[in-house]
Amino acid sequence: MTGMDEPDPSFAREMIEIVGQLALTAVVIVALALAPIPVMLLLNKWAGVPVAIGAFWVWSRVGPPPMPGLANGALCLGGYAAILGSLIACIALALL
Repeated sequence: MTGMDEPDPSFAREMIEIVGQLALTAVVIVALALAPIPVMLLLNKWAGVPVAIGAFWVWSRVGPPPMPGLANGALCLGGYAAILGSLIACIALALL
């Protein structure tokens, strides 16, 4: 069968793949943003700060690139904002 193109993937399959990737990204964001809090509560007041800094590094390696596209940029910056909020919370709780 020469000259015949392969069928395009269905729209539903593409949407399921996109939603799955978004869900996985959301799970990674939540895990990295919340990781410093239990470490701080279980180990030491200041132990959450290096964990949050490490979460920044991990997010820069496994998170989506900030460009191209609005969705990628929003996810990337949203992940950094969540981790920054966690870092600020760790510092604030450590100083109390």
